[in-house]
Amino acid sequence: MSKHATVHFTGNPIHFTVLGADTGTYATFGQSMYAGAVDGLNAVNAAGGILGRKLILDKVDTHGDPADAVSSLQQEFAKNHPVAIIGPTTLEIFGVRPVITENKIPDMFNGGSTAFDHSTNPWIFRINPSDSQEAVAIAMYARQRGIKKAAILFTTEASQQELEPFLEKDFKALGGTVVSVTNVTPTQTSYNSEIIKLLASHPQAIIGQLDPPTAATFFHELTGLNGTKTPFIGTDVTAGGDWITAVGAHLAKQMVTSVEGATPTNPAGNAFNKLQQAAWHQAAPSGANYAYDGVVDVALAIDAMKGTTGTDITKGLLKVSNPPGATAWTYAQGLSLLKAGKKINYDGASGPMDFNKWRNVSGPWVVVRATGAANDALNTVETITADQVGVVANKYGL
Repeated sequence: MSKHATVHFTGNPIHFTVLGADTGTYATFGQSMYAGAVDGLNAVNAAGGILGRKLILDKVDTHGDPADAVSSLQQEFAKNHPVAIIGPTTLEIFGVRPVITENKIPDMFNGGSTAFDHSTNPWIFRINPSDSQEAVAIAMYARQRGIKKAAILFTTEASQQELEPFLEKDFKALGGTVVSVTNVTPTQTSYNSEIIKLLASHPQAIIGQLDPPTAATFFHELTGLNGTKTPFIGTDVTAGGDWITAVGAHLAKQMVTSVEGATPTNPAGNAFNKLQQAAWHQAAPSGANYAYDGVVDVALAIDAMKGTTGTDITKGLLKVSNPPGATAWTYAQGLSLLKAGKKINYDGASGPMDFNKWRNVSGPWVVVRATGAANDALNTVETITADQVGVVANKYGL
């Protein structure tokens, strides 16, 4: 289809809800999710829509609060009657899970909560790897770097607390020693006492996660006491542009490496990157590829089942996402194969969208470091494949 071609849609539009924190402390999560969802929207509508109908995204702000998420989602249901949800993150999922289940709306959950590692809820599909997998990847990288003694650092915020015990366990299982565990309350004016205790344990590195405002204060005081001598190994949160801006790009380059979900170098990843550049004129923010895959996957599920009910979509997702089937790297390719009567297997921009029996996926990881540039750009240090994580997890019983 040419750049200026006009797409003619038939019937009423189809609505997907993008549910995330667009404002507040964790706004970067919702904004990243929405950016990826828009890329998916553009791919779907450029190929003629879903069942010939135009796709519309409804941006619903949770403010990062479970209670706000519930009321906002209920208003969205009453107003726009969406057929599927993209999001939310771990911050809000426990609040909205009963609402999702009661209304039988398929949800493409975008969070790492280990509570969903063995989920039996038929309406919730997780489109990014669990924190339990990320913890293995972080521990692997730290040990490969020769880190034997590490301090674990997290805030007291509940969603971060789920990752902490897995990271501690995995680092120890791989032969490391955890010399201290520090939990700090978010957005305090000073963390000097906590930093002094942490440094007294003499770690070779600090491993963990802080939100951007907390990180700004913590790293300012940490470098004041200890310079940049102790490296920090973080998560996808610490790779975010807002996080790098908060601590400073130059300091992030000197001290911080982050392990985040990767966009594979494959036709799906290439298509996603082109859509991202066309829509936003910048590299994709961390996690945007998950939301993109969520939109495309649900759209293909509807096309495969020729229906938009919750039951249609949940059945369709398992059909179009998992092998066997002809590999579809893009929405347009998948739609064409479906119209030809073929069974498809969508492999996405975040990795294979192969849902296991608990409706979870696995994916590759990339280790990144800030370049020090003002645009918060990142350099890739190395890639850790899903298979590598799986081998280590199986070997050590993680």
